[in-house]
Amino acid sequence: AIPPPPPNPAPAPPPPKPAPVAAMAAAASSIVGNNILSRLLDRHNRWPFGGLAELLHNSADADASLVSVGTFPTPVGADPFHPHFALDISDDGKGMDHGDMVRMMRIGADESIGRKDKRGKIGGYGVGFKAGSLATAHTAVVLSSCLEKRTVSVGLLSNEPYEERHERPHVGLVATQSMDTAMVDEETTTVEGRDRILDLIAKINPCLTRERIALWSGQMHGKSGTTVYLCGVRRNPDLPGRMIYEFVNERNGGDGGRSAGEPVGGEYGRGDDDKDVADMPDLRLLAPGASDRDMMFDEFPGRYDDQNAPMDYSLRAYLGLMFKSRTPKIRLFGADVAQRDLAAELVYRRRVDLDLDLDVGVGSDSAIRGDVGLHPPSEKRGLSGAMLYCENVLVSSYARQEFEIPPDERRLGVLLVVDLPKSTSESRTVHDRGFKPKDNKLGFDWAGKKRFRRKLRAEFLAYEDWADAERDR
Repeated sequence: AIPPPPPNPAPAPPPPKPAPVAAMAAAASSIVGNNILSRLLDRHNRWPFGGLAELLHNSADADASLVSVGTFPTPVGADPFHPHFALDISDDGKGMDHGDMVRMMRIGADESIGRKDKRGKIGGYGVGFKAGSLATAHTAVVLSSCLEKRTVSVGLLSNEPYEERHERPHVGLVATQSMDTAMVDEETTTVEGRDRILDLIAKINPCLTRERIALWSGQMHGKSGTTVYLCGVRRNPDLPGRMIYEFVNERNGGDGGRSAGEPVGGEYGRGDDDKDVADMPDLRLLAPGASDRDMMFDEFPGRYDDQNAPMDYSLRAYLGLMFKSRTPKIRLFGADVAQRDLAAELVYRRRVDLDLDLDVGVGSDSAIRGDVGLHPPSEKRGLSGAMLYCENVLVSSYARQEFEIPPDERRLGVLLVVDLPKSTSESRTVHDRGFKPKDNKLGFDWAGKKRFRRKLRAEFLAYEDWADAERDR
């Protein structure tokens, strides 16, 4: 007899479905070193506003036309001493999909990876968002709506567990759902992963409830944009580089929860150049005591004298100069910031060519052109030097020492304003026509730019000598 055919073998089980990214991120957070986020705090210990600046740089890189800095929640937002007080940075940029937010949250990831338009962007070192957020507060909650992908994502980066209980921080937790159905994106997120993130957020700040986040999502339906809530704003003057914040919430300069001390700089609001910030809602830095000159901040990048500029201690004054092109528009605590064009304010202005072809051997078409002239508001404060922007972002102000320019004993108030292109070179030694800001964007790495520095110095000193001779005539 012919034996019956063997039974068909059982079909092989399907390969296991990859774990959603959110679940993977949640698991990864458990193996991150306890103090990994604390190490990032030193990045902006010279200038507390540098942390907030990083977040606005991200908004500019996202092509936002408006960035708003406010307080959350209201009316609690009027009281910076309330335990649930948070800063709210919102923009109308193109938003982030799940992958974008994961890259932004991941420690050491290049935040520009995956972007097709890297040129013209100031960011891309992989630590800007993390360092900027944690320099300002212990927790960052990020909500982002991406119209292109029709998704809404929520992310959590928090050092609160380590700072409060020496437990592992929450790093890279991201969940994404559909903008239209509010159902989780099954390719990246589990329901359990989303619920865990929302529960952790509510535990850190009880005002950021599921309902509040759902309300934000509803308001953003059909639009793109990102909101960052900075919870646990740092106010401890004992931390390196930390000073007491003064929140001025009224146009008449009301104290708005002011701490003891005097505004750093002493003469805040007493000059023609201060009219745009003197009586407006603001966030200012205070020294612990009016006589404690050592705590007064006078180290904005590039400066080594003892003169204070308003932007050293007034966030509103700094935001007015942050972007050279005056875009995106900025709103601080409900009042528009008067954004200034320094080059247009110069008196007896001259156009100067800074001849990059000396550095990289290319034609004169690559020369960087700047503006040099007298700036009366800076003259009143004894300030002068180079105002160096990179891709529209202020990186170094009143720079003299790095160009070997002697101190301005003549108090001429000369400024040289220039916007430098960012280098695309991966090497520390720059071989292209661009320039490399330092990773905290408070100064430049001048390797390979020796001739450019000499040229800038020569142009600046020549103008100072001319201005001094004209004044003596």
